[in-house]
Amino acid sequence: MAFINVAFNKCHLANTVFHSYRGSEVDIIFKECDLESAKLHFPCFQKVKFDKVNLKYADFKGSDLRGVDFNGLDVRGANFTCCIFGNNNLDKANTEGTKFSSIDHPQYSPRGLDFAKLKDVLFSNENYYEPGYE
Repeated sequence: MAFINVAFNKCHLANTVFHSYRGSEVDIIFKECDLESAKLHFPCFQKVKFDKVNLKYADFKGSDLRGVDFNGLDVRGANFTCCIFGNNNLDKANTEGTKFSSIDHPQYSPRGLDFAKLKDVLFSNENYYEPGYE
């Protein structure tokens, strides 16, 4: 599904599944939304904006997150396994219990980790394997 010029404002979207196929355009703004435990499976997040959003336990597995601004967001327990990072901002983000992979590769390392709350974060190498993810 293509999401073009879509804006969600003050929406309760907990446990919602968002999915688009490779090659389809995604242009979404989430503002003051509850996306707790949502599955956000977009191949590319270049035009996805988060503003005062709850992303606790959100699943981003396998997404290209280059350029996404997570500044000040609650991403506790979120799943970032097998994601591509680059030019990200995680300043003041709460990442407690968040799962990252490919964090050691300089191309995929998120920026701003020096200010992020990183208690209980699982960091793994670029060869991280999760059963069921092929």
